[in-house]
Order: sequence, then C-alpha cells, then structure tokens
Amino acid sequence: MLAAARGGPGRYVLAFAGLVPLFFAIANAGPSRAFMLGWLAGTVYNLLLVPWVVHTMVLYGGMPWLEAILCLLLLCAYLGVYWAVFALLLRRAGLWQAPLILMLLEHVIARLFTGFPWTLLGYTQVHNRPLLQLAELGSVYLVGLVLVYVNVCVFHFIVQRRIAWLAMGLAVLAIISIQGLMRCKSLDVPGRTLRVAYAQPNVPQDVKMDRGEQERLTRDIFQLMEQLIPCAPDIIVLPETAFNYALVYSKTYARLLEWTREHRIAVLAGAEDIQFTADRQRRYFNAGFYFPGQNGPVARYYKNHLVPFGEYLPLADYPIINKLRNIIPMDITPGDRREWFTGPLIPNLTIISPICFEVIFPEEIALWLRGHDTRLIATLTNDAWFAYSRASYQHFHQVIFRAVENRCPALMVANTGVSGFVDRLGRAQGMSGLFNRATVCREVTVHKGPQTLWQRTAAWQFYACALAFILLSLLQRRGRVVRARHA
Repeated sequence: MLAAARGGPGRYVLAFAGLVPLFFAIANAGPSRAFMLGWLAGTVYNLLLVPWVVHTMVLYGGMPWLEAILCLLLLCAYLGVYWAVFALLLRRAGLWQAPLILMLLEHVIARLFTGFPWTLLGYTQVHNRPLLQLAELGSVYLVGLVLVYVNVCVFHFIVQRRIAWLAMGLAVLAIISIQGLMRCKSLDVPGRTLRVAYAQPNVPQDVKMDRGEQERLTRDIFQLMEQLIPCAPDIIVLPETAFNYALVYSKTYARLLEWTREHRIAVLAGAEDIQFTADRQRRYFNAGFYFPGQNGPVARYYKNHLVPFGEYLPLADYPIINKLRNIIPMDITPGDRREWFTGPLIPNLTIISPICFEVIFPEEIALWLRGHDTRLIATLTNDAWFAYSRASYQHFHQVIFRAVENRCPALMVANTGVSGFVDRLGRAQGMSGLFNRATVCREVTVHKGPQTLWQRTAAWQFYACALAFILLSLLQRRGRVVRARHA
C-alpha cells in the first residue's frame, strides 16, 4: 500500500494505513523474527519504487540483466535494513515511539553512506496539499512522523475496537489539514513577479554521450533559446550538461556571453568544466554556469554532492562495479563550496542551482538558502537515464517538497523531462511531458519573507530527534525498573 500511495493524486490516503500490516506481523514476534519481517517489508517497498535502477545499468552501463538485478536487490536490501531496525526497536520500545523512531531512521538514511532519501514515507503525501504544508516546520521527515502516528492509531483501533483511537488519529489529521489550508490562504498573496523560461532539449542519453553530436546539439540549444525571445524572459534555465563538454574552453562560451548581452536575458546552463592541477592533471566538474545578461563576470557552481556509481565509482576495484566505467569513464570532482547567483536583470533575488541528485537532500538545500530572504531554487538535471519510468516524477515530487520547506518558488529543468515550476505552496505549474522538446515561459512570483522553521533548525533537528529518543527510552526503562521493584 505504501508504494502504491506514491502514485498519482488521491492514492496518498493508502499511506494512512500502509504500516498496519507490518504492525500486525511483528505484534507477537520475537526480536529476530521482527527484524526479518521489517527487513522484508522494507526491501519489497523499495523494490517497488526504484526498479528503474536495472534499466539504467543495462542500457547505459552495459551490465548483463542478472548483474543489474543483483545490484538493485543489494540496494533495496540495504534500505530494508532501516525497516528491520525500525521493527526491532518497536518490539523493544513499543508502538507509541514508532513516529519518533521512523523520523530518526529517515534522518540516518539521508546521511549514511552519502545518503539516499529517495523513498522516504513523507513523499507519499506530495498530492495532499494541506498536510504538505507541514514540511516548512520539519521537512519531509515531519510529514512522515504524522503518517506513522496515524498508522499507530488505526492499528490500535482495529485491535482494541475502540473508536477513541480512530478519533485521535483523525483529530490530528483534521487539525493539521485545517492549519495547512489556512496557511495556504495566508501565503497565496501577490508578490514580485519574475519571468522565467526553460528549455527541455530532449536528447537521448546515447546521443548526448556521443562527442560527434556536440555541434548539432549546441545548435539545437540556441534554436530553443531563440524561440523563447518573444516572451521576454528575465532568465532562461537549461538542464544539467546542456553543453556536454568543457564550456569555458569552447567557442560556445563566448557565443553565450554575446547572446545574453545582446538580448539582455540571463542564462543558467549546465555544462562540464575542467581545471588543471599543478602537475597538469585534469579535474572534471559537473557545473552550472550563470551568464548575467549584462557586463559582469560569469558565475559558476560545481556540484558538491555527487552520485555514487553515477559520477564516481567507489569500490572500483571490484569487477562488477568496474563494468560501470561504460557510463562513468572518469570520476567527477566534487565542488568544495556553495554558490548563489544574482545580477542586474534579477536584482534582490538569490538563485541556487542544485544539480540533479542534490535536490533530494532537504538539509543541504535549507542550509544553502539560509540567510537569503528572496530566493528561487532552479534544479538542473538530466534524467534521461530514467527512461519512461516513474523516477522522473519521483524526482520532481522532491522539488515540490523543497519549495514548501523553504517557502520559495522552484523549478526543475530536465533534459528529457519532467520539467516544471512549483510555487511556494507546492502547486506544480508549466510542466512538460517525458521525452519531448519543450520551451515554457511563466511569470514566477517571489516574496521577501522570513526563514522557515525548517531552515532555521535543519542543522540540528536530527540531533534533537536522537536526543528525544534516548531520553524517552531511558524514561521507559526507568519506569520498568520501578514497576519491577513494586511487583
């Protein structure tokens, strides 16, 4: 049910009882059995959400089907371990701590081994706009905590047949939903408008990787930008590696500089970049270049949080891993700092440009934006690797959460889709389809406002959650000791 809840609008209601079968399964199980049942549930849940991993490894990595399936199983088995720990802790601490335990474990998922917070439970509520507003207080983690609380109430209602349990769950949902609707109404006000455009070139991945196609693909990008001139955008955003070569060392760099100044349009584009070390070794970067559209320096951002097994190969000495060199011929170097883009054509506005994988990390985006009161998140991504799977939509759903968490508009521009805008209430607009060429121009409303609670506390919410769990566990243990003495 939980995997199905991550589908289209209306399915999110399935998540309110999605954990109940697991609660029943572990209710009378011993620790080892509870651990295995939790692991099985978590593994299956993740398998249903990320099967696209196999297609990527087979089609672009040249892996045999069996080896690609094995890699998927290993990934999902690893993610299932968190569910196993969740089930084991429930057997020791009791269901009443289930919301806090899950919130703590999801924070760990986002951090350990570079993090993979792609399948967090809160994302099932991306179409539940009233509940979605809760994300400005505690990100997707807090939405997940509420989901688990409701599941606990539903479980106790079924077991004890007491309507009070169901009433408790519905009451919390009603209060949060009413507050969310009120919050939407209070924030849905006019603001400063910025005309933003994006171009989705729709280049198949095998063509994108063909160096012989560079000239034609560059020509196509400029044609798409020319199509956007009549709508007079303030800025045009192009996807990750729209120029799949070292932009600074090419003629395209000067041409882009001239084009942006001639038309007085800023351009944010993804491209490769190369730096040379003191001993003339090359360092490759996945970069975002910002051309301000007037006289002034071109700014650039180097992607900080790289995709393991996508942009660099850990454990590359193992033969099964080394086969991925078909799609990762060299390791990308991570950037060592964040950058903020602004300029005379977009005064008093700060733009950040997470690249692909980076936007799925709530803490990193919140800390990146902190200290800036008028902001826009422009995510550059490729996503051709995902083919026609649900992965592109799952990726876009995470952009929706980032917009609400930080109360600022956002957009994602993908090579092959899905591209689109999101306002600060989480409403998607101007979306493209998958695998089609598209140029879209919209007026984006930006507001000058205070930092959200999530932005102010993102750096330490995990530690507060861990401390709360430790203290509650100690109190629970002390209570057991006291009861044993009086028995």
